[in-house]
Amino acid sequence: MWPERAFFAGHGCAALLALGAALAWPRVGEAAVLVPLGTGRMSETLAWAEAERAPVLGIDTGRARVIARIPSNHSLWRALARGIVPVAARSPGCGTQRKGRKNPWKN
Repeated sequence: MWPERAFFAGHGCAALLALGAALAWPRVGEAAVLVPLGTGRMSETLAWAEAERAPVLGIDTGRARVIARIPSNHSLWRALARGIVPVAARSPGCGTQRKGRKNPWKN
């Protein structure tokens, strides 16, 4: 009985982790918060954004985070290789305006 419960609990945790990663993974063209790991500095994150030609939308100097628009999926993998974790920044202020929809932040 115990091995079966551990087996199902392990699969449940793996499924939740996969779902969380899928929700946090930014899509191409969307904004992402670039979080450097370890001793990563903002200069390294900005250098990555410049090398990938990712437009920088905002800079958080207090926490060394950069908000940039993601140009391609390959650039996301290169960010991870450099120790930068891209987290999706899905909010009305970071998205693109669709036709026919009123921006809730503007009157």
